[in-house]
Amino acid sequence: MAETILQRIEKIANSYSSSEEDAKFISHTLHLLGLKQAVVVGGIVYMEGRGTLDSPPSSIHSVARIILRLIKEKMK
Repeated sequence: MAETILQRIEKIANSYSSSEEDAKFISHTLHLLGLKQAVVVGGIVYMEGRGTLDSPPSSIHSVARIILRLIKEKMK
């Protein structure tokens, strides 16, 4: 059975580890959301392509939780 996009994001958001496939998925999702500079390396997301004071690096899990929250708000 195929996993839905929402299920995949929930899985990453609620996990303590991530794979290279998870990194590719989150990177692709961020690019689709218009964040073309976002880079995901080793489970860390750099929203501006690198860490800055205004946009520090975040874990792939926290970014997935933010995306999940935005999706659920849109579904209301």
